[in-house]
Amino acid sequence: MKTSIILFVASILVCLPKVENLLTASDTEGGGQKEDDAVTNVIYDTDMCTDVDDVGALAILHKLSDEGLANILAVVYNEVHKRGVAAIDAINTWYGRGDIPIGAYKKTLKDPDYSSYLAAVAKYENDTPSDLSKVPDALDVYVNTLKAQKDNSVTIVSVGFLNNLADLLRAEPELVERKVKKLVVMAGVSGDNFNTVRHDLVGEAQKVLEDWPTLVVISPIGEDIYTGVVLENVEDNPVRTAYYKWFNSSFQGRSSWDLLAVLYAVKGTELFDEQSEGNGSLRNGYTYKMSKEKRIFITGKFSKSYYEALLNTYLIQPPTNTKVENVVCDKPVDSSADCFFDLMGRRVSTPETGLYFVNGKKVLYR
Repeated sequence: MKTSIILFVASILVCLPKVENLLTASDTEGGGQKEDDAVTNVIYDTDMCTDVDDVGALAILHKLSDEGLANILAVVYNEVHKRGVAAIDAINTWYGRGDIPIGAYKKTLKDPDYSSYLAAVAKYENDTPSDLSKVPDALDVYVNTLKAQKDNSVTIVSVGFLNNLADLLRAEPELVERKVKKLVVMAGVSGDNFNTVRHDLVGEAQKVLEDWPTLVVISPIGEDIYTGVVLENVEDNPVRTAYYKWFNSSFQGRSSWDLLAVLYAVKGTELFDEQSEGNGSLRNGYTYKMSKEKRIFITGKFSKSYYEALLNTYLIQPPTNTKVENVVCDKPVDSSADCFFDLMGRRVSTPETGLYFVNGKKVLYR
């Protein structure tokens, strides 16, 4: 039997009272939204394919955007799976942001990876062209997006390979220096065995770590922080399907490397500690020195259970950025035929007066 979402959320808030505050944007006289200069402008660079935490991280980024804490400028894809862009678009569309620009890596990769879930996720609503040659190039999306932003205003979150970033750095180093405030890279500090070496891309990783002109933050944490099992308790959506397929038609908790990288990119030292001493290294022998101005890495500030509760709470919340459908009901329909959630993501048996999510759409009951 499925565990009730409302009981799950309530138990989190009882055990971890700070979570409730973390899920709410700072109040201001303007109505609860952060000032524009306090919103984190994010470009999300993902290898969504082999692992599923890329999906969870994109979901977290959308929920932070729902709160007014982040603004997703673009998503770029550093893998080459033919369903990758459509799956990203489907997730963006589910969260009411199907117009976010998406760019794809157009070169070849050595030994491209298999995905157990991208084909299923790509079946959800999206408008990615079937002819992938019509999908914009990742470098073009990077350049066009950065040119449109204020100086020193963009945070790039890379949770995959660094091939797109190396291409950007070679093509437009001055643009990067002028527009990018911070680059957050999900990778191990020393001897990383996946994101910086997969597909023989260690040279591209070295290019970025060696020549990036603004602050680079390495996010190595998350292996022992498990999230996603709670998705069994929500209705059908692309994020739920991704985790279900990745776990071979079951729901389990997955390590949260990418989710924590996104959380740091937006929340910063509110939730994490920054470390600027020591050295980092790649498996090709390249080493680099940490410094406050150039290269740092993060560590957790709170307990494992704290991060799991916070991230899982985000994952089960339905979209709040979707447009209100032109549906008004004078009295509720039979709740046995529909699935109702309030705007806090809590399932209710019978809606009262107000706005609810009904089968993924907003419906006003009066």
